[in-house]
Amino acid sequence: MKKFSVVLASTALAVVAAQSQAALLEVSLSINGTVSGAAIGGATGSITGSGMGALDSNTGIISFSSVVNSVTPVTNVFIHYVGTIDTIAQTTSYISTACIEGGGILPNCGGRLLGYPEVIGHVSETFSGAASGVGDVLTLVAVSDWGSGISAVTTYTFTVPNPVPVPAAAWLFGSALVGLAGIKRKK
Repeated sequence: MKKFSVVLASTALAVVAAQSQAALLEVSLSINGTVSGAAIGGATGSITGSGMGALDSNTGIISFSSVVNSVTPVTNVFIHYVGTIDTIAQTTSYISTACIEGGGILPNCGGRLLGYPEVIGHVSETFSGAASGVGDVLTLVAVSDWGSGISAVTTYTFTVPNPVPVPAAAWLFGSALVGLAGIKRKK
């Protein structure tokens, strides 16, 4: 009886612990956009990237890290970012933590201050969708002024995936443990 109680209490504790962690939900991030301007000969380039993060469903804040690749006819740069998005107040905050030249005629990382909030920020930000729970998709479209006549339009898509259900085998195994405890108790 004592062992059965211990097993039952352990199972109950595991269920409560799993539910308390439900406030933090995994988030995937997809980044796509365009960059253009006089400094790059009036040409247009692409911005692509991806990242991962976590949504605190109690506060509505997404914390994320990402890698963005900006390619134009004269530049190719990879920038690592960490940041937060407040989905309720609809504000963003991010810093670049690394900049790696990927080739191109003009260097792009030289003037970038790493580890500090971005000085040249978004001119406008438009939020759509939601990010309050499982299955939600939040889209942020940001228009940025990078200085020197260069501007960008970037779409950040944050997706909160559906959780993976507990497989039937786990439930079967759990019921077998309870059954074994019951048999042990009878002996």
